[in-house]
Amino acid sequence: EANSKLQITLDGLHWMFEAQGSSSVCEAIGVSRISPLLLYRRLSVFDCFVLGYCVTHSNCPWEIDLEDCGIGDEGVRMLVRGSLEGESCRSGYISVLVLKQNHITGDGLNQLWKSPAMLKLNRLDLSFNLLGNGGATPLLRSSMGHCIGELHLHKTGIGVEDCQAIGELLSSSPT
Repeated sequence: EANSKLQITLDGLHWMFEAQGSSSVCEAIGVSRISPLLLYRRLSVFDCFVLGYCVTHSNCPWEIDLEDCGIGDEGVRMLVRGSLEGESCRSGYISVLVLKQNHITGDGLNQLWKSPAMLKLNRLDLSFNLLGNGGATPLLRSSMGHCIGELHLHKTGIGVEDCQAIGELLSSSPT
């Protein structure tokens, strides 16, 4: 089916990582996107690494909701590091990323744009994190900032600098 979604558990992600079979899983069962079941589950930095690795070693988009998983800046760094690990000629990417309420600061957030898996990100939710004044600005001014169609920054403590970057992004947007 053209619009089917695979929902996978954390154990399933670790199996895919160990088997190095993300792409074959997508192809074998004919799914068009993957959505891990991780919401409100405490994740280790290694879990974040595994998730990043599985995304870039697959052939389909991922919708990832990590709301209140306690990953912090180090978890974001490991998600990016996992996505950069090994030689991957796959086209997997993250289309939706919810990082709501994870104690992420501007330093952790600005690791995201280093991952090629984020370059087609359509929706990003950073609500209830600790970004602070200027925390979102580098991300918003990066190439990744221009592809995000939906951005949630509720209760992140962003300031004037971030608002100016959002204004610049909106004024340069074709729609």
